[in-house]
Amino acid sequence: MHTEIFPNDLEALRNSSSPGAWFISACDEKFTNEDLNDEGNDFAKFYYNMTAEEGAISYLFDYSALFPENKSLYYVPDTWDTYGKVEPVVCARFKAWRDAHA
Repeated sequence: MHTEIFPNDLEALRNSSSPGAWFISACDEKFTNEDLNDEGNDFAKFYYNMTAEEGAISYLFDYSALFPENKSLYYVPDTWDTYGKVEPVVCARFKAWRDAHA
């Protein structure tokens, strides 16, 4: 949706002070199935597994492991540096998931 309907928003993302600020502005603070294609939605359902046991593949477990110094995930700063730490982990999980479902 973003690449087809709102391409200017993606340029704004590249120039945004933080990914979260862009998300609040462009997505009205909502991440829905319209934000991803079918493959992205299938991966998100797999990876954002709220019922996963500790040690399972789960976005929240990966995210909290990247920032053990924070007393809560809500204290992780909304910065491009934070994004830089999270992005390679999500990409690796996506590649592994895609390879397993090919």
